[in-house]
Amino acid sequence: MVTRSPDVALISYIVSDNMLDELTRIDPTPAIQTQRFGLVLLRLLESSTNRLSSYNFVPIQDFPIGRRIWFGAATHRRGGRDILSLPFVNIVGLKHVTRLIALLLRFRTLCRFDTIVVHGLHLPNLVAAVFLKAIGVRIGVVLTDRQGVVLPTDGRIRRWLKVIDRGISVSLARRFDFGIALSDTLAQTYVPGRPVILLPGIFDDMLERRVAVCPRDRHEDAFRVVYFGGLSTEYGIAALLDTLPLLDSRVQVRIFGRGPLEEAIAAASAHHPNVFWGGLVNQDRLVREMADCDLLINPRPARGLLAQMSSPSKLIEYAASGRPVMTTRLPSLTSDLMEWLLPIDDETAPGIAQAINAASNLSRAVLNEYGINFRAAVKRGYSIASLQASLAPLLGCVGKTADRTIDKLGADTK
Repeated sequence: MVTRSPDVALISYIVSDNMLDELTRIDPTPAIQTQRFGLVLLRLLESSTNRLSSYNFVPIQDFPIGRRIWFGAATHRRGGRDILSLPFVNIVGLKHVTRLIALLLRFRTLCRFDTIVVHGLHLPNLVAAVFLKAIGVRIGVVLTDRQGVVLPTDGRIRRWLKVIDRGISVSLARRFDFGIALSDTLAQTYVPGRPVILLPGIFDDMLERRVAVCPRDRHEDAFRVVYFGGLSTEYGIAALLDTLPLLDSRVQVRIFGRGPLEEAIAAASAHHPNVFWGGLVNQDRLVREMADCDLLINPRPARGLLAQMSSPSKLIEYAASGRPVMTTRLPSLTSDLMEWLLPIDDETAPGIAQAINAASNLSRAVLNEYGINFRAAVKRGYSIASLQASLAPLLGCVGKTADRTIDKLGADTK
C-alpha cells in the first residue's frame, strides 16, 4: 500500500500580531509564551504533514480580568497559510460552552482530518477531541503545563471550576493516541502508557536568525543580566529582587514581563541603580535585549509540583540567542543541556547573587563558549529538523488506497 503523510489539524491559541498587541493591553498576564510555543509547534507539524490547518481561540482570562467579552471569528495570514480564530464569549462558564459549540459547528470539517493535535488541556478542546476520536480520527495532545493552574487573579468560582477541569482533563487526555510532553511528570499524569515525545521545548531558528543579525549596541561596562517572563514569586522573581543589594556594582539586572510583582520591581528600580524595569515588550525589543545581554537568567525554583509539571521552555527560547544562560536545576533538564548551563545550586537570594557575581567574573571567551555550546546542544535535540523523525510515526501515515484508514503502527511506535 502506498502511504502519504497525514492531513492534520492543530487546535491551539495562535493569534494575529494585532490581537497579541491588544492582549497586552486588556489582560494583566497575557499568554505570550503560549503564542510563541504555538507558532513553533505549527511549524513543526507543517514539516511532517500532507496538509495542515489551524483552529485557534484567543488566549485570555475571563472577563472582567480580561477586559473584553466577545471575540468573533477571524482569519489572518501567517507563513503563507490562513490561521483561523474561532468565536466565543469570554465569561466564566459561557467561555467553555461557546468554545465547544464553535468546534462542534466545524465538526464535519474536522472529521475529514486524519490526525488532530490539541495544544494544551483546555476542557472544550478535549471534549471535542473525544467526539472526533469516537469516529476514528487520531488524537494527540501537547502537554505544556498542568491543567487548572490557579492564578493570583482568579476568584473563588474560577478556582473551583479549575479543580473540576483538572479532574476531567486527566480522564479525557488518557483516551488519546499520543502525547507531546514538555516534562516526564506531565506525560505520566495525562498520557500514561501512550507513545510520547518528551521535549523541553522546540528550538526557534527564526528567533536565532533575528538575534544573529541584530547589532550589539552597548556603550557601558555593566554586566547585563536579563529576565523575560512571568513576574511572580513562583517563578523566582521575589528571590531575584532580594539579590539586588548583594550583587557586584557592575551587575545590572534587566527585568521584562507582566505579573503580580510589577509594583515591587518598579519600586526596586527606583532605589537600586543595578536594576532596570522594562515592562512588557514586543518581539523586536526582546531580540535587541537578547543581542545586548551578557547573561540570560531563569530563577524558577526547582522543587515542588510546579517545577515537576513545567518545562524549561524559556531556556529553549533563550538558547536561540547564543548567549550564556543561568538556571536552577529544573527536574526536566537533561544532562546534555545542563552541561552548558550556568547552574544556580542555592536558590536563596545569597546563593543566586553568588552565582551571578561568579558569572560576571568569567572571561568573555568562556561566557561565549557556554552560550554557543548550549545553543548547539538544543539544536541537536530539539530543532524542527531533529524532531521530525520522532513525530512522523506518532502522527501516523495514511494509505492512499484506503478510506481514511490510519496506520495503527503509528499508535504502537515508541
